[in-house]
Amino acid sequence: MLTGKLPLFLAVIVVLGCLLLMVAFRSVLVPLTAAVMNLLASAASFGVVVAVFQWGWGSEPLCMGKAGPVEAELPVIMLAILFGLSMDYQVFLVSRMHEE
Repeated sequence: MLTGKLPLFLAVIVVLGCLLLMVAFRSVLVPLTAAVMNLLASAASFGVVVAVFQWGWGSEPLCMGKAGPVEAELPVIMLAILFGLSMDYQVFLVSRMHEE
């Protein structure tokens, strides 16, 4: 059930983040760039999580035990945290550029 709702959750996060940045910076290019970069960063982080925890790549040197399935709640939690942090960073970065 959680997997079926994940695309809707992702779309809501991206749209709300874009709307927030559009209102804050009165631009269309900044929010679209931020959304694309956030999606790429999320995809890369999911790839690392799957490679380490599900496939077991590099888990022995890190003393993490054997590989196993990734919990179903992890993508939702990761998306929320990653998008929050990256949008915060984007606001900070563009604000500093605007000040200069």
